[in-house]
Amino acid sequence: MAYDNSVRECLTVGAAVVFMRGRFKGQYIVLDQDVGVLGRNILNHLVMTLDGPRLEWNVR
Repeated sequence: MAYDNSVRECLTVGAAVVFMRGRFKGQYIVLDQDVGVLGRNILNHLVMTLDGPRLEWNVR
C-alpha cells in the first residue's frame, strides 16, 4: 500500500543497496521507473542536509 492508500502488486528482490558510506541489505521493491525513493529504513541511518538555494547537499 502506498502513501496515498493505493494498492499495487510489485516484484521484490533481496539486495544490498550501497548508498554513501552504508550498505543496506533487505527486500526491495522493483519498479520500471527512471527515479527511485530511499525509504526510512535507509534514511534513518544518515543525517542529510539539503541546501536548495545553493544547490548543495551533504551527508554525515
